[in-house]
Amino acid sequence: NFRKRYSADKVIESLRNLKKMRVLLIGETILDEYHYVAAIGKPPKGDHIAAKFIRGETHAGGILACANHIANFCGSVDLITAIGKQDFMEKEAFVRASLKSNINLHLFFHPTAPTIVKRRYVNQTFLNKLFEIYVIDDRPSLELETKILAQLKKIFSDKKIYDLVLVLDYGHGLLTPVLIDCISNQNCFLAVNAQTNTANAGYNPITKYRSANY
Repeated sequence: NFRKRYSADKVIESLRNLKKMRVLLIGETILDEYHYVAAIGKPPKGDHIAAKFIRGETHAGGILACANHIANFCGSVDLITAIGKQDFMEKEAFVRASLKSNINLHLFFHPTAPTIVKRRYVNQTFLNKLFEIYVIDDRPSLELETKILAQLKKIFSDKKIYDLVLVLDYGHGLLTPVLIDCISNQNCFLAVNAQTNTANAGYNPITKYRSANY
């Protein structure tokens, strides 16, 4: 019975059906930086550990990674996110270049906060993280909220019917109660990931979303 229910033909059919889905994603852009180092030793004038830089790399994280993953399966993907206005010339090009071609990006700019960057320093030999720095200002912005709310109302008023609305809430200030209410009031299947992480422990509960389907 298991083999009959999950036969290769049924799996292929299910994957093909995903191509017809229209998905809206909203959430925070996070750039994940990894700096690979080799520890040299303790400096004679300090109690810290000195390390030699070997190489670095930057990945499109947060909602960008989720959008790229879903775009592998679904034909139409709309993405609403934001980066910092102060560094947008550098970061916008990277964000746009990182997304798959079937993602329709609605990009907004936070007027005062930088683009969220999580910078990890990693032991090159064992790949364990030694230290981590967050470039972040998680205070909500009324200006940004107003612009995103207007975009959401426009999308939903145009009768753009989504098979799935997916919210990735990393708890860094983008998704305000006003935006959450707007999303929750739509007649769409709503899936939410309200994540607990180092920067928001105890302050980003899933109960903020009163009507999520998943």
